[in-house]
Amino acid sequence: MSPRMALFSLTAALLYFGPFLSGLTGAPMTSALIFLAVYLLWVVLLRPRSWARTETQGAPTILAAYLGGLTMFQMVLIFVLFSLGRGLGTLLGGVIALPLILPIVLSAFAIPLGLMVREPQTGDAGAEEADQHRGTTGGAEAE
Repeated sequence: MSPRMALFSLTAALLYFGPFLSGLTGAPMTSALIFLAVYLLWVVLLRPRSWARTETQGAPTILAAYLGGLTMFQMVLIFVLFSLGRGLGTLLGGVIALPLILPIVLSAFAIPLGLMVREPQTGDAGAEEADQHRGTTGGAEAE
């Protein structure tokens, strides 16, 4: 794994740590909507290749289905992380006294960090390395 890909993975971990920490603090479940917005912004800004692929397929229903599926997946992921944090807080005998804004800012801060780490040519961190890992080159399937 290249150093750039390792840094990008750390920024993603920072993004996912926010809902977990929010659960530990005893925040209301409605804060998940804020994390959903942060996650979708992450995908739009840091995964331009996936958007370009979806847009070139032509049909707006494909884009809507992609966005709907992505939103549902992110909501489930946020709920699981939030629940794990809440469960760990319960097991430890209480919640951590932190303001609600701290986990949100922590997750949102991952976006500018990810933008600084990503590959300037392709827009993805470690995109060529990931393509080689999947057996593709230049975004096209290997034949």
